Amino acid sequence: MNSLVYRQRLNAWGWLGVLLFVSGPAVIGWQLAKVLTFAGYGEPDLVGLFLTSLMPALGAVLLLIGREYYDATEAAAKEAAQAKAYYEQRRS
Repeated sequence: MNSLVYRQRLNAWGWLGVLLFVSGPAVIGWQLAKVLTFAGYGEPDLVGLFLTSLMPALGAVLLLIGREYYDATEAAAKEAAQAKAYYEQRRS
């Protein structure tokens, strides 16, 4: 029984997406705390809050873009053969 096995891994864009997606909420919280505790004259700068609010969405898009698929049929067959040999060895 031969079957094709494809696996995926992340390239640099994908890992950047992971970083933005995971760290985005913390950075948004930090920017929001700066805005809410603003004690100066005038109005706080909301551009930073707006830009950081885009981080998780941009991270999700980069995560999808940064995926690579590769053929792992030989590696999967080798792993299956090793597992079969291991279990037959334990059975006997």
